[in-house]
Amino acid sequence: MKRTVLGLALLMAVGAWAVPAAPPADSGPAPAFDVANLDRSTAPGADFNQFANGGWIAHHEIPADLSSWG
Repeated sequence: MKRTVLGLALLMAVGAWAVPAAPPADSGPAPAFDVANLDRSTAPGADFNQFANGGWIAHHEIPADLSSWG
């Protein structure tokens, strides 16, 4: 009896782990990677944050009348 219960519990655990979770219905499409946000003037090995986000930072400046923007 213990073996059967343990076997069923193991089977249920593995089955639950193997099934991928469905995304929420209202999540919408996944955001796309936009290469316009890259700063190709910076080498990725030198400053990866500037390389990956430099284009976005250049086009989305904080307004002068605000100390931060989020």
